[in-house]
Amino acid sequence: MLDDYLNKDRYFYNVVYFFDRAIYAKLPLRKIFIKEIEEALTKAV
Repeated sequence: MLDDYLNKDRYFYNVVYFFDRAIYAKLPLRKIFIKEIEEALTKAV
């Protein structure tokens, strides 16, 4: 998913930052970061 996003002409650094943080964090933190992403996406809709 991250590779597809980065291959676009434009992308936003904060999106890459959130994905990177969620992917490489240890499990307890990963769950928190994924929850943050889900909440941000819910608010955006």
